[in-house]
Amino acid sequence: MKHFIVFLSVLFIASASFLSVAQAQQLPGQASLVQDVPHAISYQGLLGDSLGHPVADGQYTVIMRLYGDAQGTQKAWQDTFTVAVQNGVFNVFLGNGAVPLPDANVMSTPLWLSMQVAGQNEMKPLTQLSSSPYALGIANNSVTTAKIQDNAITAEKIGTNYVGGKPCTKKSASCTSQKN
Repeated sequence: MKHFIVFLSVLFIASASFLSVAQAQQLPGQASLVQDVPHAISYQGLLGDSLGHPVADGQYTVIMRLYGDAQGTQKAWQDTFTVAVQNGVFNVFLGNGAVPLPDANVMSTPLWLSMQVAGQNEMKPLTQLSSSPYALGIANNSVTTAKIQDNAITAEKIGTNYVGGKPCTKKSASCTSQKN
């Protein structure tokens, strides 16, 4: 039985296909759709045999997993994909299969990726994800107070005369509600 190894697992790109579109919180009189961050991670690899030669072109079943540790003991996510391999090269969008990626709390922590070709052992060592997937930590266009540094947003930086959906007027650096 051939032993498969991955020679190249270079591209972790959280881009290319937007999997969800969320409507942003709107102020009165505004109507716009804002695209959410992609909820997928693009992964490309080179699949080779035990001698380092690219495997034959065709369809291969691969199991992709995310772990919370480099040893692969804290499984955070798993999905199975059928990938087209040409000259050993394959591409897959993690999160674009049957199982969506975990929520932002998991995706905002250090993660390691593993791959297993069906019928073979899981490949080691695991690959630590780069910073691009961490953008998934801002889900559904939400920016909460926990994600905003103190004093980062000032009255001068707010682009409308609304705060919390209520009209307001500027008094020095603060905004107070108008009385009708």
